[in-house]
Amino acid sequence: MTYRAIRWNTWDRAGQAENEMKATQRKRPAVDLDRRRPAVDLDRSVVARYIQLASLFRRRIEAGDWPVAEQTPTVDDLAAECGVARATIRKALDMPPS
Repeated sequence: MTYRAIRWNTWDRAGQAENEMKATQRKRPAVDLDRRRPAVDLDRSVVARYIQLASLFRRRIEAGDWPVAEQTPTVDDLAAECGVARATIRKALDMPPS
């Protein structure tokens, strides 16, 4: 086998591997089904997220979803529910009531 034949054979195998990889990528769903979407949609607003969250938390207290005498959900639980960082939740909770 000549050098040129070896090079072509190597390139051909690399091309086959690349095509197989692309084929397996096409079989995957376009959306990651394991990843859950946050319960709250905060993306479609010009208002800062922590302000939106502070308003949401205030409405939950006023609606009775979070009774005044009971403990609120943890920062980690709220961050997972809303799909934001824990620091954003803390900043929302630190906002003074308006």
